Amino acid sequence: MQYAMLNSSITATQAIELEYNDSKSTSKRHNNECKFGLRCNPSLLVAPLHDGDLNRQRLFDRLRQLAELEDDWDGEGSPTPSSLIVQNAEKLILALPWEALLANEDEEDLMPMPGGKLTLDWFYPHSTRRILSIEIAENGCGAYCRRPLGVIWYFQQFAPDTLPPHLAQALTSLH
Repeated sequence: MQYAMLNSSITATQAIELEYNDSKSTSKRHNNECKFGLRCNPSLLVAPLHDGDLNRQRLFDRLRQLAELEDDWDGEGSPTPSSLIVQNAEKLILALPWEALLANEDEEDLMPMPGGKLTLDWFYPHSTRRILSIEIAENGCGAYCRRPLGVIWYFQQFAPDTLPPHLAQALTSLH
């Protein structure tokens, strides 16, 4: 199992696993002493990372890679995603519901687009057909969602940190 420190100054990749005292083991150990005789700092809380957390971290890692692209990354003259687009993508990733993170399993689901935009996609299982796609631009986001029975919903110009209710509902139903 992977663990993350619940402390804003420590990232998940820097986290270490600690074993805390419980009421049954206090007779075996002194005060804040942990396994292997290490001293634990009770202010550093440790929590297990779950699949949704790991997928959110994976999206942030992918976003950092895309932010480092050079202009003309596609050989067609496309610009690097701007810092504003990267900031909007960060806000969107933080706003995604847990179920959407569980359903988003591939780093290639966050991709650069010609013109410097980014797109975050969800696909039908074992298919290249998109269920939902969110385009991330400097002026906000837009999306479309393919619903059962062939109905397609379009969402234009929404703030990356405020998902439209129907889009949030569609994202929640992905997993």
